[in-house]
Amino acid sequence: MAAGPNPKDLAMKPAVEAMKALLARFARDTGGSIAIMWGLSAIVVIGMVGAAIDYSRAVNVKEVMAQELDGAVLAGARYLSSSTSTDKTKTQIVDTFSQTTAQALGETATYELTADDISISEEAGTISATAKGAVQTAFMKILGIDTMPIEVTSQASFSDKYLEIALVLDVTGSMDWSDGSGSTRIASLKSAATALINTLMPDDSSDRVRISIIPYSEGVRLSSSMASSVTNGYSTRCATERTGDQEYTDANYTVEALGNGSGLYMNMRPDYWTTNDLPDLYTQKGTAYGACPYNEILPLTNDRSTLLSKINSLSAISGTAGQTGITWGWYTLSPNWNDLWDTDAEASNYDDDETLKYVIIMTDGEFNAIFDKTDVSKQSCSGRGRNRQCTTTTGTYWYELYSDTSTASADRAKKVCAAMKNSEANQGSGITIYSVYFNPDSNATAEATMESCATDSDKFTYASNGQALTETFVKYAQDIQKLYLSK
Repeated sequence: MAAGPNPKDLAMKPAVEAMKALLARFARDTGGSIAIMWGLSAIVVIGMVGAAIDYSRAVNVKEVMAQELDGAVLAGARYLSSSTSTDKTKTQIVDTFSQTTAQALGETATYELTADDISISEEAGTISATAKGAVQTAFMKILGIDTMPIEVTSQASFSDKYLEIALVLDVTGSMDWSDGSGSTRIASLKSAATALINTLMPDDSSDRVRISIIPYSEGVRLSSSMASSVTNGYSTRCATERTGDQEYTDANYTVEALGNGSGLYMNMRPDYWTTNDLPDLYTQKGTAYGACPYNEILPLTNDRSTLLSKINSLSAISGTAGQTGITWGWYTLSPNWNDLWDTDAEASNYDDDETLKYVIIMTDGEFNAIFDKTDVSKQSCSGRGRNRQCTTTTGTYWYELYSDTSTASADRAKKVCAAMKNSEANQGSGITIYSVYFNPDSNATAEATMESCATDSDKFTYASNGQALTETFVKYAQDIQKLYLSK
């Protein structure tokens, strides 16, 4: 299709046609009166032609300034949606506008935006800004006009919502393997999670956003007192899942205690035990066969430095009880668990219309470990040689079932995810879940589990290398920003 006429050319056409007519008339009549008229008219005509050119330049500059101001105000809206500091938001807008406009216009025009030109209405949830500038004229100087003033305005909405986000991160033994691009998976996870935090928390004033970090393997690590509380004395360092009526709920641990993942009790792979004959090896579980992560979970915090430090300290160990990590992600967002945390880590109520809750789940493989509780007999021995004494006792203990082929762990994870999505969080709409399967090798089972957990299909991603994982985490952060900016 042929392009239509340029509007700027149309604006200049009358002046150009007038100039042609005068030149033709001057060519036909060289009398003194005509020459005088031409001299006087030429000034006007040249001024008209020049005005059209100068006006065209001013229009171009105004379009550029408007575009850059829109971008700066939107950046301010994103910033203010993670922070309550209006002064820092104004500084962010001014700096962004100055930098991008300088790159776009150079010295072809003057422009200015100050903090006083920006208005932030918390009641309306809007940011308004007005930038002023001027273009030096090239032709209109003849008519005594040296500059053409420019003024542009922009407005954007920002969210007054608060965010609570749980990062459920796989730190199992396979995370020390290659990510497919020359790095380890755990190193790539650190880079990706750091990028996500930096996107959601541009600086230390990001007080509208709180994030929890749940590193998981066969369980999650807690402080000694917390572990003892939630497992009803079974454990001094770790916790796993729970069974019974509260297995797929966020009911408080006092309603139903959680499992023991510390390795201090009956906690080993099935090929090392039978129900009625437990060797002494069970006491070594915590050091040899599947331990909880080295890193304790971090409940909700808006301390950016603490979050980045936790991410940087992650290390890999053991097998994959994904359902446990996912469940603990839920607990950190649940007001039912607030008695376990310090006051500043307490989750908001589910019906709080100012807060939105999200979970981001990451794994690099199939879930393969579950914990159950049963009555078993075990033998305890003490002393050496003739002084060695052994006794057999029967009690109720948590034990682990580990399998690379069983779907039990994945099935439990899906049920936990479904319960979160159907919870009363986010004013009854459920917790929003994002998920990612991160591995150079595709795995249909692991991918299906992660996709099932996600709120919808566009919130699941398969990342085949470290760069793809970082891109996914940043995309999720930006998507969350868009979602709550629109609330």
